[in-house]
Amino acid sequence: AVDNKANTMTTRLPAETLVMFSGGNLRRLWADYVLTSQKNSLSPIKPEKLRSGFKDYLGLDFDRDLLSWMGGEFAVSVIPQVPNKDFPQDVRAALVFMVQASDKRKAQTSLKQLDDAMRNQYQFKVKEDKVGEIPVTRWIGPGGTLTATHGWLDGDIAFLTLGAPITDKIIPKPKNILANAASFQQAVPSELDPTNTQFFFDIEGAAKSLSLPALFPAKQNFLNALNSVGVTTAVTDSRTTRYDILLKLKKGEQPVVLPTPKQKKE
Repeated sequence: AVDNKANTMTTRLPAETLVMFSGGNLRRLWADYVLTSQKNSLSPIKPEKLRSGFKDYLGLDFDRDLLSWMGGEFAVSVIPQVPNKDFPQDVRAALVFMVQASDKRKAQTSLKQLDDAMRNQYQFKVKEDKVGEIPVTRWIGPGGTLTATHGWLDGDIAFLTLGAPITDKIIPKPKNILANAASFQQAVPSELDPTNTQFFFDIEGAAKSLSLPALFPAKQNFLNALNSVGVTTAVTDSRTTRYDILLKLKKGEQPVVLPTPKQKKE
């Protein structure tokens, strides 16, 4: 399908967002991934394992109960939070998921099933609350620590946050948005418009704010060399997708004057 609709999620996220992956249709993206991953041993996520995990731990059918209503634009992001006395010092960010529901009634049913699973299977306290004028549902762990919050933005945008409490950064809609942030504009290629997917990773900001895991053996060399990574894709026809990838390198030290070659002795 020639469809490029990943255009608005960067306006819903705050400028300090460290990582973001967005797309125009999560249901279609997943269907395409399932097809390509079946014969690819290097695929990072095995569809059947993900499906069985949702069924075993939450009692939900991943495709029927969740993906079926996620036919709109989406974003997965990491937003930092300054540690405070009300939240553990080792939790410094939240994972934030937003998706435009193509069937809000079915989405509401699925979210209620999630609430019931957290309450009945894992003894979480499920509490109705408000952020400003927006109703939200909070999951509070047995120890009293806020674990997750979900609700609706602009009527049909469902959101779920996991980790540090950052709902005040997305409700109301932030004034300083990611789309206008210098770190984002300098990192993500902008020639393709509209886009199918976008990826942004503020490596320098994440290294300062978070304790990054050892993703690969040469992690420190990677961190020392790069400021950010940005990727933009667009479907150009029924057989072609274009990928623009931009690596922003850190500037090195001022080079010294090279020595002149020694004169060969006659």
